[in-house]
Amino acid sequence: MKPGLNRRLYGVASIYPDRAVVVGRCESWTITYKVGERGLDVGGGLVIVLPLGGFSGIRHFPDVSMDGKWDVWEITEPGYVWVTASNPKTRLVVEGGSQRYTPPARDYGWSTLREGRPMFLWPGRPLYIRVEGHPLKEGDEIRVLWGDTSSGSPGVVTGTLAREAEILVAVDPDGELRGPLCGYYPLESPPKIRILPERAVKLVVTVPSKVSMGERFEVTVVARDKYENVASGYRGVLEVKCSDPSAHLPETVRMESKDRGVLRFTASLRSVGVHRITLTDEENGLKGVSNPIDCSEAKPDYRIYWGDPHVHTSLSDGLGTLEECYIYARDVADLDFAAVTDHDSMLTDEEWELTKKAAARFYEPGRFVTFSGYEYSERRHGGDKCVYYLTDDQPIFRYIDEGSRTPSELWEKLKGRKALTVPHHPTHKRMRTNWDIHDPHFQRLVEIYSEWGNSEYPSNPRPVCLNHLHEEREPPEGTTVQEALARGYRLGIIAGSDNHSGQPGYCDQMGNFSRRRAYHGGLTAIYAKELTREALWDSLWNRRCYATTGARIILEFSVDGHIMGEEFSTERAPKIKVRVLGTANIEKTEVIRSNKVIFVKRGDGSELQFEFLDGEIGPGLNYYYVRVTQEDGEMAWSSPVWVEMTLGKR
Repeated sequence: MKPGLNRRLYGVASIYPDRAVVVGRCESWTITYKVGERGLDVGGGLVIVLPLGGFSGIRHFPDVSMDGKWDVWEITEPGYVWVTASNPKTRLVVEGGSQRYTPPARDYGWSTLREGRPMFLWPGRPLYIRVEGHPLKEGDEIRVLWGDTSSGSPGVVTGTLAREAEILVAVDPDGELRGPLCGYYPLESPPKIRILPERAVKLVVTVPSKVSMGERFEVTVVARDKYENVASGYRGVLEVKCSDPSAHLPETVRMESKDRGVLRFTASLRSVGVHRITLTDEENGLKGVSNPIDCSEAKPDYRIYWGDPHVHTSLSDGLGTLEECYIYARDVADLDFAAVTDHDSMLTDEEWELTKKAAARFYEPGRFVTFSGYEYSERRHGGDKCVYYLTDDQPIFRYIDEGSRTPSELWEKLKGRKALTVPHHPTHKRMRTNWDIHDPHFQRLVEIYSEWGNSEYPSNPRPVCLNHLHEEREPPEGTTVQEALARGYRLGIIAGSDNHSGQPGYCDQMGNFSRRRAYHGGLTAIYAKELTREALWDSLWNRRCYATTGARIILEFSVDGHIMGEEFSTERAPKIKVRVLGTANIEKTEVIRSNKVIFVKRGDGSELQFEFLDGEIGPGLNYYYVRVTQEDGEMAWSSPVWVEMTLGKR
């Protein structure tokens, strides 16, 4: 279709007032659709897809509740909508407003999954408007007052996610649903709402966890508002201090408008030890302290690389583009690695190709590592799993595809490929992991924590919940990580966000269904020799990794010199060594042997280390791991070390 032809044939849409708004406010907008040359026949209509990301749901009257009665109270709810036509002879029928999954063209919705095709998903809440009684001709208008306050509604809550929100408008002129997008013809230049962050309330400072003396490294400073958005309008002069008095760094740095709330500068340390960098804005009352830096005299054998291996974009049920996601991970969250894992059942072959190309494009050895991946969302047999590849030339095996409809079939397809499958939120009541179905070759890791919560053991802190209301407390029997380890499974421990706003690494915004998830997203820490795909993959494969609830806690753990993820045999009582460098004061550090806490070290400040002999170990296979809890509630879990205790001297 030639440029401009869409606009002339199918009309245009506009929004008033067309101005930026601030997060967390109540607003009202009028969306006006002006009919094009084609007109709207009786039975035809349009769909207006209103944004997610914490915006109010859509309420309209008349609306029919589940019991078939008119719900007259909708007029007082946030997000109430009033729809009118400029032609008084035309009657408009309004439907939808809550489900993203059920467009009128039924073969695009859930039914497609049963036919082995990816399902269609609107990028927001669809409001369907159908013309009855009299057609609309060119120049006629349909007006949608979104946030009508005349009957008691407070308006539209703009949500807590700062971004540019697009309002998709698409037309079905004759009711035949023959257009290219779920039967509709999308309009050119759809209206957009720019949502601005609140003022900055804190500074988040991140630095590498392991450096050597004299090595130059980058310090990243992000100004954030009370909703964790980047405070892009922040400006200020920041005083820079370091616990290493001989450190080489600027005395002050200035964040200006052009920085958009994110600033970087270089520094180096001149003394061995644990150091932190503090930035202070006296004028605005802001202060940020970095995560700990462990500085050694020589180059460390292993460095710690931080990443988020689990995030969704608008290609499935999230927000944002692939490019926006990776840029946020690298430049804002200051991650070393990330993986986009959109749902398999929502990805077309073309979108899978785009996913792989984006991973390849943003991979920059030594600076930022990506992995091609997707979420295998099969929930009747084994539960959700993220699938990762070492290379960007691999196919997607969806659970709706013939030959990969169960985890066992998936693993059969993956044979001969460098792939990993990682269960996530294993204790979720509706999307749990079935540990009866397991492949020790591919399933070498488990996501113990995400924005959903913690799956370590029953009644653990931060239990897996449906959302911020914390509905779900006790996990289904047999689903916890400890129960999987008790089966003898060799599982390394990782964490991610499962973020649906396209913001990996630092965000608790779910992005679509609610304003927030239950908890802040987690991070995976990988011990590796260098920042390349191959090095990180080798460490993940060998379980040289650990998980945190998002804090960049340094955790070192070994048993008889064997680091996390390793296996060995011994005849003697093993010696456990632990070192923790926290981001806050440490409450306690626990050593767990075969799911039993055998040693607790109480904290006294933000750093601790200890070692002890476990003379109570029994014969046979045992496994040790470490759990760290800080006074601020942040946690970390090591991957286990497996010890085969043979008969002999102890």
